[in-house]
Amino acid sequence: MQTIELNKRVASIEVADDKIIINLEQKYIPQDGEYFYVKTKTNSEFIGIKRKGEYITSRYYSYDIKYSAICSGEGRVSNDNLIEEIRPATKEERELLNKALEARGKKWNPETKQIEELPKIGDFCIFWGYDKRMAKCGVLRRIDSHNHYPYSMHYGVYYKNCIPFQSVEHFKGFINET
Repeated sequence: MQTIELNKRVASIEVADDKIIINLEQKYIPQDGEYFYVKTKTNSEFIGIKRKGEYITSRYYSYDIKYSAICSGEGRVSNDNLIEEIRPATKEERELLNKALEARGKKWNPETKQIEELPKIGDFCIFWGYDKRMAKCGVLRRIDSHNHYPYSMHYGVYYKNCIPFQSVEHFKGFINET
């Protein structure tokens, strides 16, 4: 009898055509911009947004579940061997991180893969519906978060999207995106 030691978890074992097929679990590795959940062997739990980098837990922002605190800037687990569990974040976990960001006046933009400032009433902003080429600039007058089109620069005219205006070059690049 021969013994084979595996350093990975076995997902399934099958017997087919006089062969034993051992399927090993593949380690989940989040992709750049993806929300993920991590539990460490030191009982730390957090939800993060993956930042490109050599560490599988490199992140832009994260939410510490134990302390209900948002952690800004790049972070990571210093040693991959400390990771007990890593998986894609659930819808509820993504919402938890998004709400924590929103409480700080920020939001995650999956298109640009950046944390952005939320627009505030009185800010000069870029407004648009579904087509960025039809964007308009103006002062944000009202935010109705219960509306599908929550942003207004003129009373009675609402837009689906709104971001703070940064510069003329920013706006020109914005409307020329495809």
